[in-house]
Amino acid sequence: MLRSLLSVLVAAGSAVHPSPASVRARTPEQAIALVEGIARIVDGDKMDCGKMAADLDKYFQANAALVKNLQQEQKRLTPAERKTFSVGYRERLIAAQKKVSGGMQKCGSDAGVARSLKELLIQQR
Repeated sequence: MLRSLLSVLVAAGSAVHPSPASVRARTPEQAIALVEGIARIVDGDKMDCGKMAADLDKYFQANAALVKNLQQEQKRLTPAERKTFSVGYRERLIAAQKKVSGGMQKCGSDAGVARSLKELLIQQR
């Protein structure tokens, strides 16, 4: 489930279009910041799965519009833009994934955490 979440966010952007170039210029930073926010919550709450679920819910609600915008922009990215993102933000993505892995090992099967992550993925369809 986490891999699905990261793959959606990695290929993201913004639906507000002042100009395609300016939107795509800020797309990667918005996406990685969102992933890093999730990683901070999962890592910080890894000893309390209930708190993790509640904090993820709050985070996803606070960022719902951004997530939706990122999902819309994903459809417009070229393969070259996707590759540039994955190469340019590789280190930050790896660091976020490391933070998430410990917390997800402990809380990934928690019903509340699973529900929070599933709702985020459904929200993006």
